[in-house]
Amino acid sequence: MLALPLVLLLMAPLALHAQTSATITSGNGEGTYTIEFLGVVDNGNGTYTWSYRVTEVSGKNLSHWTLGLCMDLAKVFAYTPDASDSGIESIDFGTDSGGTFITGIKWNVEDDFDNDGDEDDDERVFTFTLNMAFDVGPVPVGTKTGGKGDKSGTGSINGPVCTT
Repeated sequence: MLALPLVLLLMAPLALHAQTSATITSGNGEGTYTIEFLGVVDNGNGTYTWSYRVTEVSGKNLSHWTLGLCMDLAKVFAYTPDASDSGIESIDFGTDSGGTFITGIKWNVEDDFDNDGDEDDDERVFTFTLNMAFDVGPVPVGTKTGGKGDKSGTGSINGPVCTT
């Protein structure tokens, strides 16, 4: 009889880390995007690379997406793609004033951000590397279509969480 409660107690923390995907619709319903947490890799040298796949599901092209980061943003010392890569306009660190108001890393993308020659149904993997380990847990994530007005949406996905 004691085994069942023990199993439930052991499984409860796993549920907190099960946010491997977030499908976000912009605030006005003009675009839907899926963000997938692909995992975090210990690079063996004190650095850790976090990976996400971003997919346009329907509607307008993605303008940018932002992943919430709780740590000093100087701990992010590498990321791909970067602004020199085709399909990427720029990368910003700080609070996204363009609609999601999430503090973290923001990739501003072009209409054809996967460079397949078609502006629709884009999909691309985005990574960033931190110079220390963080637990995996829920962090905010946001997307925005192009244009003025409420074109953003937010959700939650696995990412690096800070413990106090």
